[in-house]
Amino acid sequence: MQPTLSNPALPLTQDPFSGNAAVPLWKKYALNITEASDYFGIGEKKLRGVIERNLDTGFVLQNGVKYLIKRKQFEDFLDHTNSL
Repeated sequence: MQPTLSNPALPLTQDPFSGNAAVPLWKKYALNITEASDYFGIGEKKLRGVIERNLDTGFVLQNGVKYLIKRKQFEDFLDHTNSL
C-alpha cells in the first residue's frame, strides 16, 4: 500500500528544515547519491563508480559537479545488469 494524505497510518515524511511534507523517494524523478544509496541499498562509493562508468547510459543527470540518478531509468539499468 502506498502512503497517501488520506491514509494516516502511512504519513508522508516531513522535511526537517522547512517543516513541509517531503516527497517520498519512490515518487521522486531523480535521486541524489545519498538518496539513491538508501533507496537501492548500494553504497555511495559504489554508486559513484557506476555513474562514472555509465555517464552515457541515460540514467545520469549532471548539474555542475553534482550527479543525480533518474530513478526509473536506473531501475531498468539494474534489471538488465548482472553485476556492478
